[in-house]
Amino acid sequence: MFRSLVLALLATSALRAADWSYSKWTNPMSGKLLDRFALQGRYLSRPALAEDGTPSLLAFCSEGQFRNGEFQLGAVAQPVVTYSLKGAPQAQIHMRIGSHAVETGFWEYSNNGQVLFFDRNQFDKLLTGKLLGHPSRAGSLVSAVVLGVVESAGNEVVVQFDMPANDSALISECGLEWGKEKRSGH
Repeated sequence: MFRSLVLALLATSALRAADWSYSKWTNPMSGKLLDRFALQGRYLSRPALAEDGTPSLLAFCSEGQFRNGEFQLGAVAQPVVTYSLKGAPQAQIHMRIGSHAVETGFWEYSNNGQVLFFDRNQFDKLLTGKLLGHPSRAGSLVSAVVLGVVESAGNEVVVQFDMPANDSALISECGLEWGKEKRSGH
């Protein structure tokens, strides 16, 4: 069902999202000022017990480096019996990135289960569809990302993010340039 829903939606979706919204955010624990980028998504398959809300991707950066990312699901994800190298519990996530095949990954799970965390490599993959993608290269950005997560109520929550055509502010502020682009300051 997930694959047919994703294929139907990607075939009919020609709209591109607005840019990532940008704000400064102070971490209440550390007091550090971070660059916060947010992209709103939409449910293709809503959570069973969802409160009103919008799913979102957040990227936190500082001093020209990506610090961490969050997928705010708006439901409690079902954890799986795997742990990250840091010992954190994880949830299984299905990803359809651009025109690539559906893949499965495991993202760290927050204490309340409503947020899944992704790292720099996973973020590059969300932007480009490739594990070691180059977001700063012309033509490398994907147009849509569809994420599916099984919630604790047993339903698969499916979310689509229409990716911006130009992520230059995000790429620059988060230090996502590679190779020549990084050396030349573009």
